[in-house]
Amino acid sequence: HLRAAFDILDFQPSEVESIMTTASACLHLGNVEFSANSKDEAQLKTPAEIEVVAKLLRVDAKALSTSLISQRKQMGRESILT
Repeated sequence: HLRAAFDILDFQPSEVESIMTTASACLHLGNVEFSANSKDEAQLKTPAEIEVVAKLLRVDAKALSTSLISQRKQMGRESILT
């Protein structure tokens, strides 16, 4: 039914593919698990899921991992990654 709705709304095949890929990446992000390391910092328990999400979104897996477990804080004109 979903594909029929896309056809009725005159979506291009490339648009449908982008929507499905993004939805798939979001669903895979729901499978990502986190834990705390010995310093009580966040770490990924499921790096394989990150690889899948990164491939779907066409981004670097290491950069995606870092962005999910760290924060960037703005202190005046400086930015600190924690």
